[in-house]
Amino acid sequence: MTEPFDRWQHELVERLHRERQPSLSVAAARAGDVVWAAAVGDANPLGGQPLVPTATTRYRVASITKPQVAVAVLALVEAGEVDLAAPMRTWLPDAPAADASVAQFLSHTSGLVAEPDGPWWERAGGATWDDLVAMPLGRHEGRIARPGLGFHYSNLGYAVLGRLLEVVHERTWHEVLREVVWTPLGMAQTDITGGDDHAVGVGVHPLRQLVHPEPVPPYLAMGPAGEVWSTPSDLAVFGAFLAGAGDGRGVLRPDTLALMRHPAALALAEGYPWDEAYGLGLRLQNPDGRVRVLHTGSVPGFTAQLALDPRTGAALAICGNATHRQTGVQQWLDEWAAGLPSLVDDAAAGDGARRPLPEHLVAIGGLWYRGTQPVHVVVRDDEVVLTEVDDPDWRTIVRTDARGNLLGTSEDFAFGEQLLVDPDHPDDPRWFTLARLHHARQPYDPASDVPGGLGDGGWRPWH
Repeated sequence: MTEPFDRWQHELVERLHRERQPSLSVAAARAGDVVWAAAVGDANPLGGQPLVPTATTRYRVASITKPQVAVAVLALVEAGEVDLAAPMRTWLPDAPAADASVAQFLSHTSGLVAEPDGPWWERAGGATWDDLVAMPLGRHEGRIARPGLGFHYSNLGYAVLGRLLEVVHERTWHEVLREVVWTPLGMAQTDITGGDDHAVGVGVHPLRQLVHPEPVPPYLAMGPAGEVWSTPSDLAVFGAFLAGAGDGRGVLRPDTLALMRHPAALALAEGYPWDEAYGLGLRLQNPDGRVRVLHTGSVPGFTAQLALDPRTGAALAICGNATHRQTGVQQWLDEWAAGLPSLVDDAAAGDGARRPLPEHLVAIGGLWYRGTQPVHVVVRDDEVVLTEVDDPDWRTIVRTDARGNLLGTSEDFAFGEQLLVDPDHPDDPRWFTLARLHHARQPYDPASDVPGGLGDGGWRPWH
């Protein structure tokens, strides 16, 4: 597949200048494999000669460190060593906001302030754990709210989660990530250092063609909030994993990945609609009824974006070496994913196959009533499609899995739920159920054995 990648290759240069980035590097992955990568610009604008980045040039990915930490924490949850609902004091009695649960730290609802006390740590350097817990954190001991009462993005909260990894595993948080996340997923260019091939981060003057060197200090205990270096190729593979490609790749179960992508807290801002939320380590956006899953990162000298599509298992990542806002990655992913087949439907079918339906199912075609709601049913060779007559945009799809079960495959109330047809009248069924919801040929048809009965007298005039 070359389209839309060929066009994006040209657009990348336009974005480079529009976003005032010295260099941009981008990669796309699906089902765990990188399918496209490109890089343009100058990876070291402070050097004498332009340094063209390659697919292996590392960038600091800043807060995209956080979902990696979240994966490692959730691996402990799966292993039974950490309880999402338990207070952090269970493992870290000296932690700030130690009464907040592990899940609240992951979802930025612990109530903690955003940053530790002291100078801007992303430029000046972080602090040790002992120094962090000894810091005065301002009013209410660094709390801006009680745990669970609201979303407030907290870098300090992810420092606590990194410390949790260290205490439970008895080694550094980045050694844990290497063992639990980077190595199993094949993220060979991901580490907490830039290595030999890395971009140099700079500040770009907003009005003049000038660049300013940005320091790259050690973050110490704040590292889990944003110290990782990586490449877009590694990030895209990580994103495809988060999207559910490969059934978790032996790192996390699919249901745990789905929990990461499930909204845990709304990100509320006065004057804006409720279209952004945070899961367990991932940002979620829903501006138009379709959920987008992503995370971004920014530290002085570097920006990064990762967007993923659970429906198709596709992911797109981009990195730059200046602190200018990046845009358009989600639009690129939406465009690409629109032309890809759905892995969600395939997964629900068991092994990805599209199987012929049993012949007797042709009898359920036509108009039915879910209670009093009219529903039109179309039976195709390999799927049943249900559409609400009053809302044609609503559609549920049912297909046959490897065991012969008829299961919902669309992401709605019927996903994974069984369709059962009246066994006593296979050629002229009186009823069927989907997710236990009763459907009959007429509203509350007495011939369909209506659950709960019909009441005295059934239908009557309405005055």
